[in-house]
Amino acid sequence: MSDAGRGRRRRGRRDRPPSTGDGVDVGSVLFVVGAVALTSCVVLFARDPVATGYERTVYESLPVGYWVTLVTGLVVGQVLVLRSAFADRPTTDWAKGAVLLGVALCLLVFLPTLRFEQYALGRADSLTFVGMTRHIVETGGVAADNYYPAVHLLAATLSYATGLPVTRVASFVPAFLSLFYVATTLALCALLFEERRVVLFVLPTIALPLLAYEHLMFAPSVAGFLLTPFLLVALYRARDPAYHPWATGLLLGALCTLVFFHPLTTAFLLVLFAALRLPDYLAGGVRGDERGGRDLPGGRDGRGGHDHAPPGRPVWGFVAIGFVLFYTWYFSFASIVGSTVSLLARLVTTGGVASSEYSTASGVFGRTTPRLADVLLTGVFTYGELLLLLGLGGVSGAYLLVRWRRTPSAVPAVGPALVGVFALFAALSVASYFVDLTVGVNRLSRYVRLTVPVVLGLALFVLARDAAPERRRLVHAVAICVVAVLAFQSVFVLYASPLSNSASGGIPDGEVAGAQWVLDERGEETAIDELGTKHQRFHEFFERGEAYTGPGAGVETRPPPPQFDYWGGGPPTEAVGGEGGDQRYLVLTDLGRAEYPSFYPGYEEEWTYAPEDAERVADARETAHVYDNGGFDVYLVDDVRPVTALCQPSEPSENRR
Repeated sequence: MSDAGRGRRRRGRRDRPPSTGDGVDVGSVLFVVGAVALTSCVVLFARDPVATGYERTVYESLPVGYWVTLVTGLVVGQVLVLRSAFADRPTTDWAKGAVLLGVALCLLVFLPTLRFEQYALGRADSLTFVGMTRHIVETGGVAADNYYPAVHLLAATLSYATGLPVTRVASFVPAFLSLFYVATTLALCALLFEERRVVLFVLPTIALPLLAYEHLMFAPSVAGFLLTPFLLVALYRARDPAYHPWATGLLLGALCTLVFFHPLTTAFLLVLFAALRLPDYLAGGVRGDERGGRDLPGGRDGRGGHDHAPPGRPVWGFVAIGFVLFYTWYFSFASIVGSTVSLLARLVTTGGVASSEYSTASGVFGRTTPRLADVLLTGVFTYGELLLLLGLGGVSGAYLLVRWRRTPSAVPAVGPALVGVFALFAALSVASYFVDLTVGVNRLSRYVRLTVPVVLGLALFVLARDAAPERRRLVHAVAICVVAVLAFQSVFVLYASPLSNSASGGIPDGEVAGAQWVLDERGEETAIDELGTKHQRFHEFFERGEAYTGPGAGVETRPPPPQFDYWGGGPPTEAVGGEGGDQRYLVLTDLGRAEYPSFYPGYEEEWTYAPEDAERVADARETAHVYDNGGFDVYLVDDVRPVTALCQPSEPSENRR
């Protein structure tokens, strides 16, 4: 055989996909395994697709096999993508893995919508936001006190276009925005890095629901954040001469629109724009190019910078435009001005420590002395994912900075900028746990959850590129373990559960009907105690966002007295009963009855309400059972003590998301 023929045979062997010794394509086998797993997951869901009543958590409602097959399909997809990422030559395994990851993510984010049909909304802010959207649909205008109307206008437009009710549209919007968020983040990575293989290292992590329950929330600040990668894509395109005219217009339009999603989302985006510029200024001439570090990092010159990028001034121009719109719009509302003044006063007078999440948790632990195992388990399901991301981001960021300082050309220019953004929001997230900054840990940590997949993916890329073959195999194995742990963690903190001290946000039809009865039929001057529902939120839902003004207005919910003791003793500290005097409505749902047994098993001595207490008040001579629909009960309680220490309103909810 000629040398040319032997060369063609050798090239043919190199072009074949990786296989086992008997010629089996490992990638295809893995894809079949993942596809079978996800198909089985769909079949298991189809056996019980719609919830007919209250659920403590969807993790209990669906069979174990559903979760096993879902996680299996997710991890197999990650493995396939990483096989392509670590391969010496291009393969198509990444496309197979991307399909599995996309299907798994759809199953996760659309599950509540499919299971609860119209009411996968939760009982808090989302009900109010749907009411605001209904106001737009039914009146054709935005309410005067709606200072973040963008997401409501989006849902109203979709409702007009599709003919679907607002509640149904509102339950779909977060899922579609979550998919858009993943797609635009990957598009952003493709713009940031000259080496497209970096995207393959980012994909297995960014395709996970790392925002936890916020992937399921119909809320202005969440919707605005999910559009952040899209604005960054427009920003980078606007700096490319080939796309400059139309991309600049797109960026201006998107930026002006985002201002009306939520004030904090706008403020954080402007901080993000500025933070992406700072590393260049601090680095000065480290890059040694003629622009002296003036350009926003990232691009196409082989080192992460643009060949023909315009100067950095337009970036600051966009920041200035956003700030002017932000200030002009939001500070025209008295509630925004009041919140700002209140925050500053709280920080000056108490340092924000007294009302922080840390102080609240410390107070609970001090009163109840929980078992160490329970504290650790609750901590894992409440903050475990965030702590894991902070650890991965910290290690990956430190590695990138060390490599960058030693060999600047080894790390794309955007690397230090991304590490800087991660460090900034990581520090703010940790600080907000100990100091009440009003914005909360979740809002700040969103930007940690955005940057960590990119920083981690970039670190893995640099490691795999520079490592010897033996060490590369080790890096490959470690990468699979890390993303698999993240997959498991993200799936099992996505939905509410007793382990995270929260109940399912799905609202059965019976609760909607019961809430409507309470608001229509109750005595207008008689106060309401409730457990397991929030009638004020339902009032805003039914009344198109109009605030509730009845007895108890201004608090999130007014609970019954401990042990439902309406007639017992206790030091008199607060008058109850509103103008009704000696009568109260008690609204009690199956979810409320099960709250303490579900959330705090083994701590019966600490329970505020026990099942036998609910039975006792229901059977009392002074109690009339005025409404019952099989899970939503309303009682009218007579002869309530006019003064009691046991029936105090709960604290107001955190600011609307």
